[in-house]
Amino acid sequence: SYTLHPGNSAFLSSGAVHGGIPKDCVYECLVFDLNHLIKNYGGLFQQKYAGLFSPETQINVLYPAGTPCGQIISDLFAAMKDKNNGYEFFTIGMLWQLLGWLCCYSLAARREQ
Repeated sequence: SYTLHPGNSAFLSSGAVHGGIPKDCVYECLVFDLNHLIKNYGGLFQQKYAGLFSPETQINVLYPAGTPCGQIISDLFAAMKDKNNGYEFFTIGMLWQLLGWLCCYSLAARREQ
């Protein structure tokens, strides 16, 4: 069980059962198909990072406001809400940035174990 505060974000892996009881807040959710994103960019991602986002991989769930992942997630929601010209490019770019940070943290955590 996690409690999120204003500006916090959570990253839930595929298949994770989740729910929320928002109190005086807005619950926003972004769902994307990671496999679709990775498979369209060829062998490097499929070979090197194929198992990184499997259900067995431990990824940090909570990202406080102001952390690199928290900021990217906040910017991602803002871009999707505003839908300014070119927002599709920004959102895809921010998803790649988020995945880069998640890989960095997950790989570092694996090395420490």
